[in-house]
Amino acid sequence: MSQGSRYSKIIPAVGNWYLFVQGKEELKTSDAIYPIAAWAESDDGKIVGLSNVGKYQPAELYSPPPGFTCYYLREEELTKDQRDLIGR
Repeated sequence: MSQGSRYSKIIPAVGNWYLFVQGKEELKTSDAIYPIAAWAESDDGKIVGLSNVGKYQPAELYSPPPGFTCYYLREEELTKDQRDLIGR
């Protein structure tokens, strides 16, 4: 989501949804997965999942990072490897 974007609606996420972020070798980042806390609709009508990106970040909700391949997955869709990434 670009700087200056605003959310017109925010609702709590119901069920166990996750954001999977595919790592990029050229950036030396690995795959990551974060629980979705809420869904938001931006002023331009896009729906995004909001999550806290880790224990070393401020206690804020973040939209998916730009420039990365991201997927929303329900808990039952996670592979074992993806489940192992939760909370890292």
